[in-house]
Formats: sequence, structure tokens, C-alpha cells
Amino acid sequence: MPYHEAINTINGVLGSARNQYLMTTRFNNTRTLRLYNHGFNYNDAVLLARFWNNGRRVTPYEIMRSKYRIDQTLANGNDEYISSSLEQAKRLYSN
Repeated sequence: MPYHEAINTINGVLGSARNQYLMTTRFNNTRTLRLYNHGFNYNDAVLLARFWNNGRRVTPYEIMRSKYRIDQTLANGNDEYISSSLEQAKRLYSN
């Protein structure tokens, strides 16, 4: 199989797996946010919620939205964005 065909096949399989994963997640059910649950905790979600809300005090809804955003961003392969955002949030808002 030529290289470009192999790459297309791999990308197709990864895209299909990503879509399957995204269909199983639910905004209001943190147990379905497996990527968030695997490597992040409540404090991370709070820090990122503050960071994404320009430092404002955040509500439980915004924290839940942060958990969902972390999970969905990781599912789409943007782990560097989450890591760098969390590092910045820790520098800005950790006591």
C-alpha cells in the first residue's frame, strides 16, 4: 500500500473512532467524559473555567462547561492547547 493511502486509511480510522467517542459524551454527565476523568481533576476544571472567563469568579455551570470543553478538546487532538492553558491558569490564579 503506498504511503499516502496508508495515511488516508489511518486518518479515516482515527476520525471514525473520534466520532464514536464524541457521540458517547454528555455535557451533564461527567462519567461520560473519559478523557477529562483520566488526567484532570475538579481544581483543573475550575482554573481553566476562570482562565476562559477572563479571571472572573465562575459558577458550577461554567465549571461543568470547562470539564466538557477539556474533554472535547482532547478528543479532537488539541492536548497542547489544554496543557498550555492550564499552565497559564495555574500561574495566574493558583494561590
